[in-house]
Amino acid sequence: MPWVTWRIRANSGKQVFLTFDDGPTRELTGPLIEVLAQYNAKATFFCIGQKVKKNRDQFRGIVEAGHLIGNHSLSHLNGWNTSAKAHVADVLQCQEILSDELGYAPKYFGPPFGRISVRQLFQLRKRFEVVLWDILSMDYRQELTGEQVARNVSENVRPGSIVVFHDSDLTKDRVTVALPIILEHLSENGFQMCKLDQ
Repeated sequence: MPWVTWRIRANSGKQVFLTFDDGPTRELTGPLIEVLAQYNAKATFFCIGQKVKKNRDQFRGIVEAGHLIGNHSLSHLNGWNTSAKAHVADVLQCQEILSDELGYAPKYFGPPFGRISVRQLFQLRKRFEVVLWDILSMDYRQELTGEQVARNVSENVRPGSIVVFHDSDLTKDRVTVALPIILEHLSENGFQMCKLDQ
């Protein structure tokens, strides 16, 4: 799909761009931040507006740790099943919440489920850089183990990759196992773990 960022041309060397969708969450956001800090890794957290309102302390923790915030809509609507008007309104409501919390308007939008129509994209790209990924971690697949999720990412990552994880109660058992393994692999192989704006 044109007008969407799938990978990033790294400015120098081996950069990989870690993203986390669907948070913040009360139980998982903090541990994710701690693991990232152990590896001097930065990430972009695509946050849901409704969850930001519920979990403000966790949201502030993301910002204070130096990570980047992106817009992941107010209520996680599936763009393929939603009118352009309703979808854009939902995204802009989230933007208001994020802007009030941050003091500035986030630049990046990550479509929930990775699903966005051409009409929605045409409208939203006037305000945002719309970001998808080239590596889906599969951390939401309950039949996989954390080790399998880690292997999926580690075997496919390349300079400029955008890797998507999920800050969600549904992924907690897998992402908490997979993330340290992946960060160790990236570190050993000379990757710099970056925010989208680095």
